[in-house]
Amino acid sequence: MEHNSTYKIYKKDRFVCITHVGLIRLESLNKYISDLVNSCDFCKDFNFIIDLREAKYTRNTHLAYRFVYQFRRNYPELIRRKYAILADSPEQIAMASIFRFLVGGISRNVYVFSAIEEAMVWLGVKMEAEEIVGAFDRMNASL
Repeated sequence: MEHNSTYKIYKKDRFVCITHVGLIRLESLNKYISDLVNSCDFCKDFNFIIDLREAKYTRNTHLAYRFVYQFRRNYPELIRRKYAILADSPEQIAMASIFRFLVGGISRNVYVFSAIEEAMVWLGVKMEAEEIVGAFDRMNASL
């Protein structure tokens, strides 16, 4: 299965929902992030809820190192933002934990959650959880 990603920007609430479905590849992920950052609605002060529950990975941790190196180099202002990562399989949790470690040691701005509600509380998002759940459902259905 090819890597597919989509996002929804909540400008008023200052965060972005991102979902990944299928195999995540470094090259397509870098282009995707570039497209998101260059979106007219995006602001570098936004936080993120990233849904990896439908994502698959290669077991190559070298690619994770390369991705974080490129991310830190190309988007240093985004390193300080909060990332609530949704994961439920051991493989997803492991990759999210590697990202957390590589971003800045045991970073306080990257956490892995199994429930959207927990992620929203941690980010301080005040909207209804059902709205975010519905947005992720619609985004996943579009992929």
